[in-house]
Formats: sequence, structure tokens, C-alpha cells
Amino acid sequence: MKYIILFSLALILLLIVLFLSLKNKKHIKDFKNQDVYSKVSTFRYYFILFVLIIVLISVLYTKLMDFLINK
Repeated sequence: MKYIILFSLALILLLIVLFLSLKNKKHIKDFKNQDVYSKVSTFRYYFILFVLIIVLISVLYTKLMDFLINK
């Protein structure tokens, strides 16, 4: 049960980070005029965030199903 709470808190934290970073990205006025390395690092940042969120959702789902089956 403690792993379910831990993974859900990590998922909530990652969703908050994603929301705040997307909110702050809208305030960058010259995002389209940035150099290629900056755009790639931004893409890599969001890609890693999305992958971590998907992994946490799948791990949380499996832990929750294991908990419900063994209950």
C-alpha cells in the first residue's frame, strides 16, 4: 500500500511540474526564434516528463491491481 501512495504522489508531482512548465512556456515570446539546441533540449525535457508520467501510470495500475487481487 505504501508503494501505491508513493507512486501516486510522484505522479501528482510530475503532473504539477508539467503544468507549470507548459504555463511558463507560453510566456516565452521568441520560442520559435530560438536556436536548434534550445528547441531540442526543450523537446527532450517534455519527452522525458511524458515518458515518466506514462511509466508511473502503468506502475501505479499494476500495483493497484496486485493490491486488489491479493486483498
